[in-house]
Amino acid sequence: MFDIMTSIIDPVSKEMDSDRHIEYMRAICKEFEASPEFAETSSGNSEVLYVYAYLDFAGSYIGESAGTMKPGDNHEILFELMPRKFSVEASAAENIIAEIRAFWKFIERTRNHAPASRMLEFLNDDVASELRDQLADESKYGMAKSFSMMGTKQGFDMRTQAGAQQFMAVYNAQMAARQKANNNSQKQDLHSSFDNADYDDQDEDHYVTDPSTIRNESARVGRNDPCTCGSGKKFKKCCGTNS
Repeated sequence: MFDIMTSIIDPVSKEMDSDRHIEYMRAICKEFEASPEFAETSSGNSEVLYVYAYLDFAGSYIGESAGTMKPGDNHEILFELMPRKFSVEASAAENIIAEIRAFWKFIERTRNHAPASRMLEFLNDDVASELRDQLADESKYGMAKSFSMMGTKQGFDMRTQAGAQQFMAVYNAQMAARQKANNNSQKQDLHSSFDNADYDDQDEDHYVTDPSTIRNESARVGRNDPCTCGSGKKFKKCCGTNS
């Protein structure tokens, strides 16, 4: 029988050790999967799914295992982490809570673990209803979950790498087409703004419609003519010296 008090904390770094954590979850979930408690759940899963995710959130984000978890940890896992990160439909809330309750019943029966009874007290029907509401609130979705849920709604199996890659290709094509459509729309709006622009007479004075009509009408001064400054000298000897 697996010891649920086995630590998932690295003794040197004092932080959660990923390898220890994964081994812990696999061992305890394998036992739970073979238990009568799991067989009685109504989730319809052939293997542990929700409890594995539940324990993963506990270890990865809180640093707790099944042996060290406290009832208050459920609030953070169920109402903060799962709505933001767990890609599952809101309709699964009742099955999630049913599977987690079955897990703690299994722990209580096989380990005589005192905190298990307090965990069961927390996991009531009201918790399932609250979890359903939280999972349905798309404003709580993280970026990765939003992407995953989008792919699932379009019929891709986002639980597999192949399914995620297929959706990524489709998503990129959709974004490229949308960007192209936006660019074309902006160009059309720009043309329309010029076609429909209104100019008054004062505005028209700022535009030259026929440059060939511009003439320099001033009289040309010869180099031997009197300088226009009135000095009495010839233009070439006065103002026209540098001309």
